Amino acid sequence: MDLYLVRHGAAVERAAWSGPDSERPLTETGRKDMARVASSIAKLGLHIDAIVSSPYTRAHETADILAQHLNLRDKLAIDKTLAPGFSPESLGKVLKRLPDLEGVVLVGHEPDLSSTIGRLTGGKVAFKKGAVAQVRFSYPSFKKAELVWLAQPALIGL
Repeated sequence: MDLYLVRHGAAVERAAWSGPDSERPLTETGRKDMARVASSIAKLGLHIDAIVSSPYTRAHETADILAQHLNLRDKLAIDKTLAPGFSPESLGKVLKRLPDLEGVVLVGHEPDLSSTIGRLTGGKVAFKKGAVAQVRFSYPSFKKAELVWLAQPALIGL
């Protein structure tokens, strides 16, 4: 299975937001940047069966932009498991609901994504807003997970 982990784009700063943190949206720059990231991902021609997002507004908006560019709007789902606090143990729960898929995009938050990759692969990574990583493993075993690539936004000119 190929798992593509995506950190949401730039969101309105906490200090400038009066509502619940879960409802903080992407900034206009965040939306534009994620559209460029999504366009770059689409050009790679990756095999992606589904996109699953945290329910937080900034993650869901990011996932929606990805879904539009990848023509996967009908394959976009929200899963509360991807909210802050996500972990490798949570990953198993998410993937159980997605049997027999070869490529899945998960859109979430830091530090959860880098921590999950670290625990799966034994490596240490840092995820900037809008970063994308591909991790490959044989599901349901996570024992031989491999970080195939990590693309920070600067790689695509953001």
